[in-house]
Amino acid sequence: MDYQGYDFDTHEKAFAVIPKIGGVLSIIGSLLILRDVFLKFKEHKTIPLTTKIMTLITVANLALGFWENFLSTWMVPKGSNAFLASGNVTTCNLQAFVSVSMYMVVETAYTMLSALYYITVVRKDWTTQKTQSMAVRFSFLGLPIIIGLGTAVSLLVMQQYNFDGVYSCNIASYPLNCHYINDLPCTRAPNAAYIRAGLYMYVFACFAIIIIFLSMLLYNVKKQDTETERYASEYLKGAK
Repeated sequence: MDYQGYDFDTHEKAFAVIPKIGGVLSIIGSLLILRDVFLKFKEHKTIPLTTKIMTLITVANLALGFWENFLSTWMVPKGSNAFLASGNVTTCNLQAFVSVSMYMVVETAYTMLSALYYITVVRKDWTTQKTQSMAVRFSFLGLPIIIGLGTAVSLLVMQQYNFDGVYSCNIASYPLNCHYINDLPCTRAPNAAYIRAGLYMYVFACFAIIIIFLSMLLYNVKKQDTETERYASEYLKGAK
């Protein structure tokens, strides 16, 4: 016997331990970024909206690095056939709640960031002062938080959080893989697979929007460079 009466193979142990290493690296990187932002704030420097969005993303990554990756199977309920599982239903719900909410915050915030970069470059009337207005800041900073917390709270009420069979608690049915086994009824979250598919579609949609905005940004920057080169060429010809 290995841990809690189970025999775990090398892969199962690796799934529990390796995320902790990645979590530590993520935590360190996030703290360094937040330190730089704090120093700017301490020096009373104006913090652009883009930096504020990146700060929100960094805070979300910090939470993910700690709650999902570093704690990993420690938050999984005992008896879940997970290596180092030491938690209970409450810790499992907490871990999954943080993971889902922060993932949604990160994906939405990245989308907002790409949109903001496009607007500020292409729309010349979008000055730095305008991006500091309360309405704009709420739109770009508040929306990711509202979507993230709204999604996480809804899934918590629907009891969709369980051990996902890898290294943490997430959106999953209970017992594990019950929707694949005919003689094993799901006592919790029988539709978890469909909900996860819906969230994946949201993530892919965010990626698609980001690609569209960045492509449009590159196109407009290239167009501006071409026009600048043409005007410069015409000016040099006129000077001669």
